[in-house]
Amino acid sequence: MFGFLSQTWFRLFILGWLITVCGGIIGTIQSSENKWWLVLVALGLIISMYGFLLIFERHLRFSELPNLRSIAIAGVISGLVGFGISAVVQSWLEPLAKMPLSDQMWLTGLVEESAKLLVPLLLWKIAGDRFRDPRAGMLMVLISGATLGIIEGVFYILPSGEHVHLVMSGIRPLTEIAHPLFTAIAAAIIWLAAYRSTHLFTIAGLGGWALAAALHSLQDGVGAGGSDAPVDYGPMGEVIQTLLLGNALSALYAVGLFLVLRHFARELTPPTALAANSAHWRPQIKQWGVPRNQRTDQK
Repeated sequence: MFGFLSQTWFRLFILGWLITVCGGIIGTIQSSENKWWLVLVALGLIISMYGFLLIFERHLRFSELPNLRSIAIAGVISGLVGFGISAVVQSWLEPLAKMPLSDQMWLTGLVEESAKLLVPLLLWKIAGDRFRDPRAGMLMVLISGATLGIIEGVFYILPSGEHVHLVMSGIRPLTEIAHPLFTAIAAAIIWLAAYRSTHLFTIAGLGGWALAAALHSLQDGVGAGGSDAPVDYGPMGEVIQTLLLGNALSALYAVGLFLVLRHFARELTPPTALAANSAHWRPQIKQWGVPRNQRTDQK
């Protein structure tokens, strides 16, 4: 049950989390305007996110993919573009929609899940077969979500306020892994349905995107708490309570998202990984993207 404690991905995640917290502690105790500690924060977030992504290697064998380097680079670029698009769109949202920030959070899933998928979908359309393999799409989108999550994590830790650096550095590494999980739920369905149908846009793929956007908006809408007030964390007892509660909730939500993703991503498990996988990661042969007159479940 606790075998994950000795696995490489978990050790890397904890190492990254500790480095991020060290950066947050330094940012909390120093009085100068020098922000060098953000380098530690960014490095820690990168290591923890890389560790998290390693979970999927055993199940989906991304290392077997040709053009692995191109896929990884495309994923990073996608995350950077996605973050920029999300920032611009959400900055327009408040004056256009005249909504308080706490209400806008219910729309973040729609905006951010679309932004993270934009570059991968364009590459599917214009760049040929190397980005059309379902596992290639899955990996590209995981990296896209991870990249956006790392940048977002830094921006959450950056603001000044009493113990804000400390609290956010302790919470964001675990919270930000939701980003690749959300978008990968959509990608697993979109790419497999597109591969089978040879059409990028399918009903199944649209449903996958809608599910990811809804889950994301639910998390952010509930997490906003209905308040736009800036947050300060006062006594150390409040800081510890916030860290424990925040990480507990993030862990529960991440496990839930992982189980949802596994239900869809298991369809991408290659034959070479079947022996090493549990039954939960073996394909159920869903019929996404298969024309109705060719489906194996038809009489």
